[in-house]
Amino acid sequence: MRTKEKHWLLVVLPFFLFMVTPEGGQHSASGSVMLGKVLNFIVLFGGLGWLLRKAIRDFLTARGQQVQQELAEAAREKQVWLEKQSEINTRLAKLDEELARIREESLRQAEKRKKEIMELAQQEAEKIKALTRREIEWLYQRNVFKLREY
Repeated sequence: MRTKEKHWLLVVLPFFLFMVTPEGGQHSASGSVMLGKVLNFIVLFGGLGWLLRKAIRDFLTARGQQVQQELAEAAREKQVWLEKQSEINTRLAKLDEELARIREESLRQAEKRKKEIMELAQQEAEKIKALTRREIEWLYQRNVFKLREY
């Protein structure tokens, strides 16, 4: 319906409501009172609507712009969170590879360290053997010397 038809319907509809009365077609004084109330209602709220139309329009326009800004902000935040989620998912996917690489590196370093420790232990064992041989030789020489003196 067009706006003019809506207004016309609002003006004519109350008159049709008064044609149907509970008294069976007899008009009473209460019908005119009801008509006055309806007309007062129409005038009061029509006048208020006409007086406040600019303020209401401005309020609704501002509210609509605010809602649009909030929607745009929400869309930006959603995009940021989607990017972060994508980055996290990528990192999680690479996590297994990273763990395997770290494990291999740790095993390689442990093996290298084990070899170094074994070499150091071997060198220390050789030093101890050499020191023991020298000590045995010295003790032998000393005892031989003591025996010769005796």
